[in-house]
Amino acid sequence: MGTCSHSAVRSNGSLVQVKVFGVNHSEIFTRQGLSPSVTLPRILGIECVGIIAACTAPSALKSRSPEKLALPESLDYD
Repeated sequence: MGTCSHSAVRSNGSLVQVKVFGVNHSEIFTRQGLSPSVTLPRILGIECVGIIAACTAPSALKSRSPEKLALPESLDYD
């Protein structure tokens, strides 16, 4: 666990300052090399709770003033 640098937020994307996260079984499989379509190094993360630090598509958010966010695994993060 640690910090990383990031470039600009992509179009229709968000940058989340993660406060709490969970380790999902698919992330364990990926770290074990059992996900052939995933190339490493890569920041894995399916489940997290955090604060939206930047957003290029605020209209996509339910709240007009984004503050806190919980990400379920059903969302597409790519």
